[in-house]
Amino acid sequence: MAQSIDLKSIESNLSVDGVEFVGFISKLGRVIDYSCKNEINLTQEQKETLFMSTSLNLSMQKDYDDNFGSVQYIVSERENSKIVSIPAPFGSIILVMKKKTRPFLLVKKLLKAINHARELEDKSSVVENSAVIEEVKACL
Repeated sequence: MAQSIDLKSIESNLSVDGVEFVGFISKLGRVIDYSCKNEINLTQEQKETLFMSTSLNLSMQKDYDDNFGSVQYIVSERENSKIVSIPAPFGSIILVMKKKTRPFLLVKKLLKAINHARELEDKSSVVENSAVIEEVKACL
């Protein structure tokens, strides 16, 4: 199952939307692929911890789905940036954005793409993460 990402389409989105980093993260918190406008100023160990903690946080939120519904996305607003994590069938999408960037239009586009890919998978009864990634990639 191919999980390649068209980094050119991601990079074109980085300059337009104030997105500094886009990463596709597996359910185990490992980077499937990514693109960045400006490198995240973290050590490799810190990056791995960030991605694993994002995956773990999204996974733990599933415990409350019966009460509150499923998580659509999580935005962490920090002093210098915003970090957005979006659950996806293959794991998650993580976006690091400039502080002033409003993430909601992009997040809505990504959620629509993820939901469309899920609907296609439900109809075909074949689960393929590359289809979801292709849908998301089209938004970027």
